[in-house]
Amino acid sequence: MASRLNGQGTLFAVDINEGWLRILKETAKLHQVIDVISTIHVDLRTFSTDKVVEWDKVLLDAPCSGLGVLSKRADLRWNRKQEDMEQLKHLQDELLDSASR
Repeated sequence: MASRLNGQGTLFAVDINEGWLRILKETAKLHQVIDVISTIHVDLRTFSTDKVVEWDKVLLDAPCSGLGVLSKRADLRWNRKQEDMEQLKHLQDELLDSASR
């Protein structure tokens, strides 16, 4: 996405996981797009209630269940519980609501 900006504009990466943001910065340096990326270390669910921000586009990479890769990771079949799926669904809903604001 950052390379598509051709040096024009800014891409904001919002994540609760500081490690992911660090990896993003390192990757952006390698691809020479660090100048168009700004990282924000915060939980999106609280960030969107505290600030009024308008962006042209929003891409949400919400956490997934992993059930789509059961053929490659059979262990997931036995490690997932109904309660886990309900919590994940709730988290995904909250993140979608926050991203849409």
